[in-house]
Amino acid sequence: MDTTIKDKIFSTLSYLSFGILGFVLLLLKQGESRFLRYHIYQSILLGLLFMFIPYGLNILFGFIQMALKLIPGAGIYGATAFYWINQVLFFIGFGILAYSIFGVWKNQYTWIKWISAQIYKML
Repeated sequence: MDTTIKDKIFSTLSYLSFGILGFVLLLLKQGESRFLRYHIYQSILLGLLFMFIPYGLNILFGFIQMALKLIPGAGIYGATAFYWINQVLFFIGFGILAYSIFGVWKNQYTWIKWISAQIYKML
């Protein structure tokens, strides 16, 4: 693999900006190498997932919490459980982000099961 330090820096910044910088680089035609394009696409897909999953879960948890309020005393337990579920998902997301950035600096095409399969189809 012939990756440059510029590719690694742009890939890392793309992950840290949840794909926004990567999208700008694609618009400016700066994603020349396959390595950089792969990580740009992956950061964009991860950024979209990190943006939409919490909103979807909040809607789902809101409906469940409304149903739990019908049961006397169950509402507080539901709120506590949903708080901890959100915390666990946050740390999982942070772990995926850290794994991807470490992979960039080890010259690896990091593999995230469903996302990476879609990217390989795009490249």
